[in-house]
Amino acid sequence: MRSLRNILDEGNPNKMPSGAQLARLGSAVALVPRRIRAAVVANTLALPDNAKAEAILNGFVVAGGTTGPVTPVLGAAPATTEVGISLTGDIVFQATDAVTEAEVVYLAQEGDVVEEMLVVAADSASLASGRKAIRLLEAESLEGTTVGALAVEARGAAPGAGEASQDLDGAVVSFNAGDAVTRARVKYIALPGAGTKAAIGTNLDSADRLF
Repeated sequence: MRSLRNILDEGNPNKMPSGAQLARLGSAVALVPRRIRAAVVANTLALPDNAKAEAILNGFVVAGGTTGPVTPVLGAAPATTEVGISLTGDIVFQATDAVTEAEVVYLAQEGDVVEEMLVVAADSASLASGRKAIRLLEAESLEGTTVGALAVEARGAAPGAGEASQDLDGAVVSFNAGDAVTRARVKYIALPGAGTKAAIGTNLDSADRLF
């Protein structure tokens, strides 16, 4: 058996349609570096759920209190003349720079966007079908002492009042005891291969019996 990568490289027109479908060619192409120029509102350049940022390659502030090149930072809030990624995968700038428009080149995060309802017991709930989250995008308490949208806290952090977070493994979403959440809605980016389709690279290098 030959890998899907080999089949796509071969370019055989008789095999390309099925090979492209099995390789999830559209999803693979979506992972190329993206360049976006957009308005920045409240220090945030918002990205669609299916194109949240994994890493920033470079950035340039077009308009605002501070303009010009900005330096990407990973895993920390950006300081002045820096650009970073929020907990929910959007692109963020330092408040004192007062950025209103920016151009950024970034890599999108791989993984299916999943939304599900959770029954919460003892302030936590496991994701369905063996899935694990690599980024929690939204959390909403549907039943409990606190009802409504919850702020997303860092992965592995203990959620405070009005917050939700995923555990280090990514399989469990936790809530604050004081909020007494019993049912919740969450949206997250699922880890490829954990209850979902395999990662694009893994899939491309796998052998398929059709070929």
